[in-house]
Amino acid sequence: MSGIQPYESTKGRRYRVRYKRPDGRWTSKRGFARKSDAQAWLDSQRTAVRSGEWVDPQRGKVTVGELGEAWLDRKKHLAASTQRALRISWEKHVKQRWGGVQLAHVHGPDIQTWVSGMTCSPTTAIRALDVLRGVLDDAVAEKRIPTNPGAGVRRPKKVRKPNRYLTADELQRLADKAGEHRTFVLILGRLGLRWGEAAALRVSDYSPPFRRLVVARSASRIGADVIEGPTKGRKVRTLTVPESLAAMLDAAVAGRGPSELIFPGPKGHMTIPNHERNWFQGARRRAGLERLTPHDLRHTAASLAVQAGANVKVLQRMLGHESAAVTLDRYAGLFDTDMAQLAHRLDEHWPNLGQPGADQPSTANKNSPSPGG
Repeated sequence: MSGIQPYESTKGRRYRVRYKRPDGRWTSKRGFARKSDAQAWLDSQRTAVRSGEWVDPQRGKVTVGELGEAWLDRKKHLAASTQRALRISWEKHVKQRWGGVQLAHVHGPDIQTWVSGMTCSPTTAIRALDVLRGVLDDAVAEKRIPTNPGAGVRRPKKVRKPNRYLTADELQRLADKAGEHRTFVLILGRLGLRWGEAAALRVSDYSPPFRRLVVARSASRIGADVIEGPTKGRKVRTLTVPESLAAMLDAAVAGRGPSELIFPGPKGHMTIPNHERNWFQGARRRAGLERLTPHDLRHTAASLAVQAGANVKVLQRMLGHESAAVTLDRYAGLFDTDMAQLAHRLDEHWPNLGQPGADQPSTANKNSPSPGG
């Protein structure tokens, strides 16, 4: 029979709760110091049983660490660089704090305290929180805990640095000072490829007669190795190369086999320079430009495309973003001039609209019937 029974212990009177599980078996929990606490817990268990959300408390005794490795194994469909970032976050941050903690003892306020006290960058803290949330989501799916205690934890505020845009003249100067890497710089700065995408381009990806370039892979550094995988959005995109750039690309692929890299590095793929004394920063200094990252060339390509008349959907396709909303989130400021151009066009079409007694040019079909029929 379900209910609450008192019993005596070395610490005084305590209460034991007894109730029936969904499978019909009886179970109990003891150690409540107050009868009201025991009643509240019993009510919550009865509600969970009736709603189908009940989980066996014994299954919550598994530690976060025991589920973490299995969660990471299920992420092997992601790009190699993403897998590595998740692994580092797990080992360095999540496992150290939560690896030995039982699932049943993971509570939202404790997670919030952990996240708020992290001294790393907001990006690193957010990734660590997402990893822990992912492991706990699996625990919910496996009926080990009823809900995810990390679901309501506030993320650190991530302050995005303003995008750096080069002018066309600055991009030209940088390319001219890049020497043998001139075409590579212009691919980044005019077509908006990520470094890894450009580094993974092969001769077979380019069709000179049609000036078409297929972006299907990305090269990522994983420790000492460079591994090719899908692009960040895991989608293949095809770009039309401007004529002025196509001539340089034609020269880069001339006389080379289909499987060869278009832009090889000294030891295979051209990897992102990770120190100040590299050819990219050398070209930047010789061009007289301030601090610059390779990804700034992607921003520059977006800026030049908008200046040339690209709308948000064209820009999305060029950059390989998942949606136009992502593109607007990144580059909304580039479209501010569209509003000024719209105002100018409205004045051109209806210059006197709103002025008393002013006749407006009609846009209606002259052959359409009058209202009277």
